[in-house]
Amino acid sequence: MSTRRSPAATAGYPWGKRSSPGHLKGKGLYILLIEARGLIAVGKLGQVRFDGKYLYIGSAGGPGGFQRVKRYLATATGENRRRRWHIDYLLASGALLGGWLLPGTKLSECELVGELIGLGARPAVPGFGASDSPCETHLLQVEEPEKLISALGHQPLKL
Repeated sequence: MSTRRSPAATAGYPWGKRSSPGHLKGKGLYILLIEARGLIAVGKLGQVRFDGKYLYIGSAGGPGGFQRVKRYLATATGENRRRRWHIDYLLASGALLGGWLLPGTKLSECELVGELIGLGARPAVPGFGASDSPCETHLLQVEEPEKLISALGHQPLKL
């Protein structure tokens, strides 16, 4: 059984229209904040138990840049039903609570994951989002996500 979607997550983008997908321009890294509880089928990883809040760290360095985040927002609201990446399964079953962008950063996903672990985040699911990465995982479990993000040495933009 998976988490039920919050009314905010199913009614639209939970952080308001100011940063709707049309405003996602540029390249860099992104962090998605997701709450999930229960057993969720995550592609080739199989059934995974979730219980709490998670940060997913991803790269938007390719040709579309932050347009990748637009696709994830559509998955979280049910507008996109295609499941290709691990994060798609989690977004479809959990509640997307918000996120941050790090435009123009020179950091790699693994470096950002390492910084967040150094600040108290815990690796959540081995291999999650890391099939093409040297990192163990791109998914971290957190207790106080906003506090953790504000402790970063970078200036992430809130979605």
